[in-house]
Formats: sequence, C-alpha cells, structure tokens
Amino acid sequence: ETSSAVAIDNAATVNDEDLRFGMQAITPVYFSGLIDEVRIRSTARTQTAIRDTMCQKLSGLESGLVGFWRLDE
Repeated sequence: ETSSAVAIDNAATVNDEDLRFGMQAITPVYFSGLIDEVRIRSTARTQTAIRDTMCQKLSGLESGLVGFWRLDE
C-alpha cells in the first residue's frame, strides 16, 4: 500500500478550515445523494489504490488511515 501512496505537501492541503462532508463552504450547495462511508488518509492515494479497496470493509486499523466513519451502522 505504501507504493501506491503519493505524499502531498502544499498550501492547498493544509489549512484551518472546517472539514465538511456533503456541502460546499462557499455556497449553500448540498450533495444530493447518500454517503456510505468516509475515509481520511494521511497520504494521497492513486485512483487504482482507491478503486482496489473501495468495496472492502475496513477494520479501522489500516496503515495511513487517520479518520474512518462507517455510516451504515
């Protein structure tokens, strides 16, 4: 999994803004759909790495996983 991760370090990824799921901070536009699960990792992942694990249930102890909300409980 380390080989498929890409480290990011720039101003666009570091800020003090609130973390929002399903809405934009600038305009009151909300996501019109369902969110099944939210995963936050400490590094960016490639599209292939995301696709390979997106349908797998996680334990919450995976390397690089810093936030994990299973919304089907």
